[in-house]
Amino acid sequence: MVQTRYTLRGRTVALTRPRAQAEDAADAVRRMGGNPYIIPTIEVKPARNLAPIKKLIMELSRGEVDYTIFVSSNGVNQLFAATDRLGQRSELLQGFSKTTVVAIGPSTAAALRKQEVSVNLIPDEYSSEGIAKRLIKLSVNGKTIRIPRTSESSPTLKRMLRRAGASVKEVHVYQSGIPNDEASALNFIKDIDAEKIHAVVFGSALSASNLFRMLKTHAPVDRLRALLNSRVTVVAIGPVTEKALTKLGVKVDVKPERYLFEDALNALAAYWNA
Repeated sequence: MVQTRYTLRGRTVALTRPRAQAEDAADAVRRMGGNPYIIPTIEVKPARNLAPIKKLIMELSRGEVDYTIFVSSNGVNQLFAATDRLGQRSELLQGFSKTTVVAIGPSTAAALRKQEVSVNLIPDEYSSEGIAKRLIKLSVNGKTIRIPRTSESSPTLKRMLRRAGASVKEVHVYQSGIPNDEASALNFIKDIDAEKIHAVVFGSALSASNLFRMLKTHAPVDRLRALLNSRVTVVAIGPVTEKALTKLGVKVDVKPERYLFEDALNALAAYWNA
């Protein structure tokens, strides 16, 4: 059976990814016949305190970490950037040979391989829940787990693994701030209201909550919620993102079966062509 391939039919798709990742996403939208609209809701900032990162490198070098979990390419890139600032890249790479490296999905795995790190495990379901379920099946009771990630993160993965008996610590390798771009924020509200934007794609719970925070001076919560629910198609990648949007009172229209950006665009195109 030949699978039908749909296009985005010249419609405008808003992307909430950090600016450094936005261009790749924009190219994917263009390839599918859509127009990208970049409105980053997350600003990636280097970690100020390098002591926890230095401790992580030491633990890895000693072989004290059973699993090291990466949930985004940002976590990979920022860990190596911080490690280079410390001058300990060789120690970090050596440490990775003594732990099981877990990547949440293909993009994160690619970022690790680019840094010459072998990836040992990718879950079938590309989400925090998918990682937890896979590791719990392997039995993590008594295991030591480290998660290099942002300081503004969902506690879902950590909670699930701790309930299964693992010793889990998050290592904050970067900070996720709110972009300070008043002009873009104001234009976004105007363009949604004028129906110049047809869909908004959210890739994380933080991208959803930050949108409301960064636009609060231009649109009260009730107005932004009403605009999202009435003017655009809302796409949520992953159950944690969907849950965050639902909590904000936003109706999710499209949920890809696999939690990949390209799959989200395909699901959006299919939704519009249904």
